[in-house]
Amino acid sequence: MTPTLVRFVVFGVLGWVLENSSSDEPPRYSQWVPSGLPFLPIYGVGGVLQDLVQPALRGLPWYGRAGVYGALATALELGACQLEQLVGVQSWGYGPDGTECVDPRHSIAWAAVGLASEQVRI
Repeated sequence: MTPTLVRFVVFGVLGWVLENSSSDEPPRYSQWVPSGLPFLPIYGVGGVLQDLVQPALRGLPWYGRAGVYGALATALELGACQLEQLVGVQSWGYGPDGTECVDPRHSIAWAAVGLASEQVRI
């Protein structure tokens, strides 16, 4: 397995864990997300993107890097929501009715994961 593929899988699983543990109400998934599979591809993509931007962030203080990682996660979720609107299928949603696209707690969690992943090269 290549390091990029390993990172994709690890972050996909981490995404599933964070999604299902950091909210009072876990997200609602549609038929497009395989049920029972502890993996979310969107976060696998986020992990690979994070790996690509880390070298450019080395000169920033920790809070600047955390901000970039959190913003990257939020942008990824917003982009996925835009794509869902184009194709007319909702993959997941937060909130009581499952229609909210972004949960700010996840951006904070991914900022922390980004900082931690700087120390661990997969």
